[in-house]
Amino acid sequence: AIKADPTIVADFTPHLADACKIVGASSDAELLQRCEVAMREAVGREATAVRSQTYYLDVTPPGHDKGTFV
Repeated sequence: AIKADPTIVADFTPHLADACKIVGASSDAELLQRCEVAMREAVGREATAVRSQTYYLDVTPPGHDKGTFV
């Protein structure tokens, strides 16, 4: 979707205090749908994971969304 090479991050821990949103992108809509389910299970109530488009998966703190950060 964005035609950019991925940045692989092994550990987000050093960035969690400053991050407001993590976005995953893929042109494979079915794969991203499976990732959404897996991410929801992985983060539980600690974050929200939802596809904002068929090609974006947004992970945000609970109770926050794109509009909150604008």
